[in-house]
Amino acid sequence: MSLSQCQAWDDLGSNFFSLSNSLWALIPLEAWRRGLRVQLQPHARYSISDGRKTLHFRQTRLAGAEQDAIAKICDDKQATKDLLVQSNVPTPRGRYFSPPFDRRVILEYAEEIGFPVCLKPNSWAKAKGVFPKVSDATTFQRLLDHLIDELGCPELLVEEHIPGSNVRVFVAGDRVIAASSMSPANVSGDGKSNIQELIDNKNVARKVNPHLGGCKIVVDEEVHETLATLGLDLKSVVQAGETVFLRKSANISKGGDSTDVTDELSPTIAKMAIDTIRGVQGLQHGGVDVLTLSPTDKSAVAMVNEINPSAGLGPHVYPGSGKSINVPVSIVDHYFPDSMPLENSSNWYFALSHLLRLFTSETAINITVAPMPIIQNISWRTVRLMVGEKQQAEARRLLISQIPKLGVHGHVTRYQKDHFDVCLAGTGKSVEEALEIVNRLGHRVKPVTKKAFRVSPGFRAL
Repeated sequence: MSLSQCQAWDDLGSNFFSLSNSLWALIPLEAWRRGLRVQLQPHARYSISDGRKTLHFRQTRLAGAEQDAIAKICDDKQATKDLLVQSNVPTPRGRYFSPPFDRRVILEYAEEIGFPVCLKPNSWAKAKGVFPKVSDATTFQRLLDHLIDELGCPELLVEEHIPGSNVRVFVAGDRVIAASSMSPANVSGDGKSNIQELIDNKNVARKVNPHLGGCKIVVDEEVHETLATLGLDLKSVVQAGETVFLRKSANISKGGDSTDVTDELSPTIAKMAIDTIRGVQGLQHGGVDVLTLSPTDKSAVAMVNEINPSAGLGPHVYPGSGKSINVPVSIVDHYFPDSMPLENSSNWYFALSHLLRLFTSETAINITVAPMPIIQNISWRTVRLMVGEKQQAEARRLLISQIPKLGVHGHVTRYQKDHFDVCLAGTGKSVEEALEIVNRLGHRVKPVTKKAFRVSPGFRAL
């Protein structure tokens, strides 16, 4: 992905619904906006109920004894491979090794299946310790020693290398709802800038994307080694239009890129992903990682690498390029097909940030989220209030204490040093009464807009 291809997206969160590390919260938010009952618990656990059935979740997956057992199996790469073989789903040939490690036997197996091979831990996540394309026996031995002696890997896998890219396919039931092609961290040359400058520029460009912005390309030993194999270093100037890959594994958290391919995904890979989820008894939705040369060519070789019941939403909701797919909507649709979004619900948020702080402080262990307000013919109003520094605390106190009594929702936030924006949402009559309170403060009030804004039940200072 070149600098110009890093796609900007509006942050789906807000000041009171921070999504920095909580994209999973988009699922209970979607349920809440449909009038479903939502309960939150610590450690990204929550439940959703329509009064007839209640489902428990942890992050993006279902929770409970059966679902926890499924997640444990899928965390174990060898156990996953066994499941895939039983379901006749293509998966890379490989072998599991555990202590005491016989390094000679491990090397012999790598030579048997033929280089290049993939060497990786059996149960670690986020590409930690994964070496996807080990080209020769000398390099394999060095990386094997590093994995065992320095990283302390308890179990490992040696697999045949499947050329191409990694495609994350998100499945719910019998339907592919999103697919994203992942590529390793890379830079595209302009004929003038060196690689370090291109990395710095790309990290700046990624900030416009709420998901990629927090996943910078960090120059580490792996980057130096990858460049060295190409005869390059950080001072090398890359020709215009040429792409240089800085890592071998496609991991978003390490600066990788994501491209939406949902509409172009080949029917072969789509069926493979659906069959994979169907082959895990009790699993109804999740991510399937497919290795392939082309996610769009139905004749291209493709193999399933991993199953992730807790697949992240970032690559689909905030892709680096392509269209955004609202996966949370499809998940709630799958489990609660009769539910529908309430009127004006896209502007409403519950106060996630505040509720999570209650868990962090151990003030609460289970919180039922108050229902979303239903207001017919809702009126939206934002006005700008000028308040001197000495009067600001009292003005905020009056607003926060008086406006909620009218059934008006919204917030007051600082615009400039002595100026505050007061955002009001409610019935036309109640908003007008709230404006009277604002005007009675005796300071200059200026209308700003009647457009809708992001709002949480109640009235607060931000």
